[in-house]
Amino acid sequence: MKLLLIVLSVISSSCGKNLESAMEFSESFSPRNLFERSSSGSSSNGSTISEVGYLNLEEKEMLKLVNDHRKSLGLRVLKVHEEASYQAQKHSGSLLNCSCLNHNGFSARIAEVRKVDERSIPKSAENVAYASTTEKVHQGLLGSRGHRKNIEGAHFTHIGLGQEVSSSGRMYFTQIFLQINEN
Repeated sequence: MKLLLIVLSVISSSCGKNLESAMEFSESFSPRNLFERSSSGSSSNGSTISEVGYLNLEEKEMLKLVNDHRKSLGLRVLKVHEEASYQAQKHSGSLLNCSCLNHNGFSARIAEVRKVDERSIPKSAENVAYASTTEKVHQGLLGSRGHRKNIEGAHFTHIGLGQEVSSSGRMYFTQIFLQINEN
């Protein structure tokens, strides 16, 4: 059986430099109703897998895979960020709709995260990929130097996860990594 995995990565810093196209994200997909957003926003402050009710099972599996990998390297686990997960979910829906991978609108996604979370977010990065299973997506990302760098980024403190599945079973994942200063 052949595995086709296509991955893209983008990194952004507070100085405004990024590696994405200038095209804007289309707002045609709106899964906000899939999230049961709490008024307290407790997930933005860090949640365990069992506490994150708005992640689906595949997103929770990806969170576990990412954090288990980080722990194996002596790195801190990433806390789930609710707004980043919402933005990742929207982007995965966009990827599903176009049957493609891209980082269009990455800066806009991070701007939306910053509107909701007023803490300092000096660095952010994004991985997008698709494969037939969560494990294959994860292994494919680890097999790519740039994507592994995002997953293993010691400066990152939070993650947003979004996943959509096509009718043929192709899983589209978006991972958003954030460095949040807790000041």
